[in-house]
Amino acid sequence: MANLGREHWNTIKRILRYIKGTLDTVLYYGGSESTARDYVYSNFAGDLKKRKFNIGYMFTIAGGGVS
Repeated sequence: MANLGREHWNTIKRILRYIKGTLDTVLYYGGSESTARDYVYSNFAGDLKKRKFNIGYMFTIAGGGVS
């Protein structure tokens, strides 16, 4: 971050152009079920050699995934 090169600046400009072009884009979730639900997965003994665990989550609103 302290010494950005030309490639970094070009990537930043590309991201900003993308955001500017999608400002009017929205997600719409309709339906009768307007409650939020969450699903969580965890596996604390998944990789015994590396001693790592896995965790994942998903949030839904009206049956559609948001995160």
